[in-house]
Amino acid sequence: MGAAVRILIVDDEQHVRQSLAAWFREDGYDVTSAANGREALAELTRAGADIMLVDIKMPGMDGLEVLRKARELAP
Repeated sequence: MGAAVRILIVDDEQHVRQSLAAWFREDGYDVTSAANGREALAELTRAGADIMLVDIKMPGMDGLEVLRKARELAP
């Protein structure tokens, strides 16, 4: 069997990150999370991700900018 699908959850609300991560882990996914765009891009560079779930409205770098930069890092 192959490696688990890796999900990166990006949300500025901790309870949202924790809830989503717990649900996906129960289903066997490899989950990491980030509290903001900068953390997300660092995690993507460090370990990659198969799927990103990104909050659109976040302070600083919004979710659309995170996704644009993620595509540059890992097309």
